[in-house]
Amino acid sequence: VEYLRGKGCDACPLARVSVSTPKMEPTGATAPSLYILGEAPGKMEDETPENYLPKFGGHRIRQFLGKAGQRLRREIPDELAAEIRWNNTVNDRPPENRTPTTIEQACCSPRVRADIAASKPRAVLALGNLPLAFFGAVGGVNKWRGRRFPYAIDGHAFWVYPTFHPSYVIRIEGMVSQRREFSPPPAGNPEAAHGGVKSDARQYASQMDKDRPVLFDRDLARVWRDVATLPEPKILTEADFLKDYQAFQGGGNEARAALTKALDRLDRKRVALDVEPHRLRPYYADAKLLTIALSDGVKTVAIGLEHQQAKWDSVKLVWSEVLVPFILSCKRLVAHRAMFDMEWTASRAEPFTKPSQILFDVPWDDTQAQGYVIDGENGMLSLDTRMLLNFGIHFKAISGIDTSRLAQTNLSDVLRYNAIDTEALPGLFAAQRSELKRLGQWEAYLFHIQRLPALVMAQRRGVLVDTEEATRQRAALEIKVRTTEAELAADADVLRYRKTYGDLNYGSPKQLTTLYRDCLKRPEGVRGDKYSTDEEVLTAIANAGVTSAAKILDLRGLNKLIGTYLSPLLPGAKDPIVYPDGRVHTSFSDTGTDTSRVSSSDPNLLNLPSREHSEIRSTMTAGPNRRLLACDQGQIEYRVIANLSGDPVICKAIAEGYDVHMEWAQRLAKAYPPLLRRVDGNMKSLRSAVKNLFVFPAFYRAAEKSIAGYLEIPAEIFRPEFKAFWRIFSGVHHASKVVERSVGLTRAH
Repeated sequence: VEYLRGKGCDACPLARVSVSTPKMEPTGATAPSLYILGEAPGKMEDETPENYLPKFGGHRIRQFLGKAGQRLRREIPDELAAEIRWNNTVNDRPPENRTPTTIEQACCSPRVRADIAASKPRAVLALGNLPLAFFGAVGGVNKWRGRRFPYAIDGHAFWVYPTFHPSYVIRIEGMVSQRREFSPPPAGNPEAAHGGVKSDARQYASQMDKDRPVLFDRDLARVWRDVATLPEPKILTEADFLKDYQAFQGGGNEARAALTKALDRLDRKRVALDVEPHRLRPYYADAKLLTIALSDGVKTVAIGLEHQQAKWDSVKLVWSEVLVPFILSCKRLVAHRAMFDMEWTASRAEPFTKPSQILFDVPWDDTQAQGYVIDGENGMLSLDTRMLLNFGIHFKAISGIDTSRLAQTNLSDVLRYNAIDTEALPGLFAAQRSELKRLGQWEAYLFHIQRLPALVMAQRRGVLVDTEEATRQRAALEIKVRTTEAELAADADVLRYRKTYGDLNYGSPKQLTTLYRDCLKRPEGVRGDKYSTDEEVLTAIANAGVTSAAKILDLRGLNKLIGTYLSPLLPGAKDPIVYPDGRVHTSFSDTGTDTSRVSSSDPNLLNLPSREHSEIRSTMTAGPNRRLLACDQGQIEYRVIANLSGDPVICKAIAEGYDVHMEWAQRLAKAYPPLLRRVDGNMKSLRSAVKNLFVFPAFYRAAEKSIAGYLEIPAEIFRPEFKAFWRIFSGVHHASKVVERSVGLTRAH
């Protein structure tokens, strides 16, 4: 990239393309408040003669002349029009209006950078993925829109506002006008999509697309509102780090004394801590904690511990005499993804203090958790991203080392990398604390981090695995697999397939497409010009009486039980999850969901089968003379709705233990008896269906027509029941409208 930037036009493929307006110059204000950066000139911009260029804000402009430009300019306030400069990431029109390549952007970037630095705008409006990437932001405009971040070019600091490209917006506006309203089925019930309601990802995408024009307009309105009163951006550079830095690679008593003295210089009010191991978890026999760094944001100390180049006479003495006493003396600790650092620190400190002292006695802050409360779970939580958002710095590029090979990297380089990460955290914490308080979310953050010590303790404790039981269950399931495979091979549909195509591999989507689309002419899998054989499609085919589809679904379920829940627990597993202590140590995440619930991985202990195949849970044991206690929060979602709405009917029902779901199951069964016959008269099953397909979807504002479709009740029969429901729960109805108006389309959307 640097080579291409140096060569500029000489290396650019666009320089050899015949265009009407080569090397198109920026137009508009010479000293702008706002710089609008698009992707590339189009046909109209390239071919419009100079004397036909339109005037906007008193300036003749060449960029954004077509429909996209009209869509953008109509939103610009008159008072701002004269203060805008216009440009693109490349200066020549690409052939056929295609997207510019990475090479072309790199060659043109010096021209664009020089113009921004010379014109000194307060802000840059980056329209689309390419202008966003120009400023080094990764992940696409969907993640970055709705935010601003500081940036600097050749000493000039400004704010970058990413949003969609207007050509994308007008394309979506045209598509949405031709689409039906989307109303998704309840979560976890894709089979409930009826009455013409689609539940596939493409239809969901169309609903999200429908919001884009509104979000685009809101993004623009924020820019117009902000640009006149923007604060001075705070930009950090590599030169701002490690001005007071000490590194320790080993030694004896004198080195430990010097380390103690260096740590004593740190302000203990809030100390950042960051560890660099060579395995993700400390439970492996060969796990090593290579380095640890501590910083108060001004003074930083990095210590080599178990790196092969560290030369301490005793790492244990470093922990017992220096690190443990210092850590326990800190008023607060701060880390990024704190649970990771907490787990490693507690594990290495354990011989010298109780892990609970490390985890509970010293309060921990978490800059990733701050970002989560600010932005939600949307891929914007890495330290590099948070530093770019707050300080305009491509943080991880400073060290330039391969983080996957830290154990083989020179120790001094690892220590420097560790130290820079750590020194950044106090400043990041302070900046995000200010933002949380501005948003009124500081208390939400404090509430969020209360659970971290307990989650780490649960990770450390782990769950003991009964390998004998896991082996027995896998063997039993493998017998079922072989039996079902034999039944499938003898199925009439498969025999018909075999005559033409040979043996059927039921794990091959391509072969299943041939079976159901070509051989059996089943329409259920048609998805436009493609054909699907996913679970939803096979379920529909099986429900139509096709026995081969039912057997394939059975085999998928059996193989999932074996591959997901049993094989990883056994010796010799390809991806083992049982550690040398005979336990699984799941990895909890406090930032892995949109709802602030905890998630779990490696293995997902929150997703072990609890109804069908609940015997899988018996592979986890408490050990001799102990019991595992199963707990759950009763009606938590229902109680949240009651608290939010204050609806007296719901509150009374909870207080008296009244079953609202059963009441509405009975009402609907009386109004439409076929509903009860579908579940063979089982009111418990009908209650579950009504809860998931009617009560909760209604509370979350699903449409009357959609819910009638989920339940397969004729609209004229369902309508009076739906109206009665909202007459009874009028408090929820009112509260949901208030929330809908106040939240609107948020950044997280």
